[in-house]
Amino acid sequence: MRTGPILALLLAALPAGAGTGAGDAGPPEPAAPPSEVVLGVGQIFPVCGLVTCPASGFCDDPKVASPVGTASGLGWKAIGVGATLCSAGSASGAGYRRVFRVTVGPARP
Repeated sequence: MRTGPILALLLAALPAGAGTGAGDAGPPEPAAPPSEVVLGVGQIFPVCGLVTCPASGFCDDPKVASPVGTASGLGWKAIGVGATLCSAGSASGAGYRRVFRVTVGPARP
């Protein structure tokens, strides 16, 4: 069975740009910049309230900051001096993930 002419006929019947996103309202919104978090070694920043909880997260450099459980849910704990990106999102998958730039300085009194 030859499908060439049939396929050509079906494609010709499609509106121009169909399936390409050509009729969309424009380019997607750019991603928001990371939220800035500044901590001293040992401090914890609570994330719940900024993302839908219960939440899960990770940090690019766990020697700088690491996800921990707090009384209110997920938090970032400052481990060592430096900066890293951390990401958190609802454990159920609802909503968007949020990115944080965590900068850790020396321990604060």
